[in-house]
Amino acid sequence: MDEIDAALDFRNVSIVANYIAERTKNAQFVIISLRNNMFELADRLVGIYKTSDCTRSIAINPNMIALLTATPTNAESSQKRNNSIPSSQQTNSQLQ
Repeated sequence: MDEIDAALDFRNVSIVANYIAERTKNAQFVIISLRNNMFELADRLVGIYKTSDCTRSIAINPNMIALLTATPTNAESSQKRNNSIPSSQQTNSQLQ
């Protein structure tokens, strides 16, 4: 469906997006949209762009991005652990 939401306001775009998400659970469905509240419910986002006379595409799984941004990295985890150790112990543990 090509920009079926172009003439709709925010509320009605959300209604259409939820309707499509509910009705297409076991189907593959392609929608072309520029509205945030339409693609916030997407299982996959595909971007198509042109660089140096070559058309390229990128596919994104929004659920995986949400998981990756919510999970602290190992460096962040060890930094949090070091900040919770009193400074006298921190010096001793860093020397070992």
